[in-house]
Amino acid sequence: MAHCRPCRYGWTVDHDPGSCWQRTRTEEALIARVREVAPLLVSARAVLDAVVGDL
Repeated sequence: MAHCRPCRYGWTVDHDPGSCWQRTRTEEALIARVREVAPLLVSARAVLDAVVGDL
């Protein structure tokens, strides 16, 4: 049995290191997108709280 550092996956026979790197890049892209959008979501929440508070 071996251990793949990029995906932290242990394997015996069927393991594709290329998929690990692809998965890691995909996860990194998702994390970057969430970090990009998070401030917008916080701002939207503040606006919605203000609207609800005015009712």
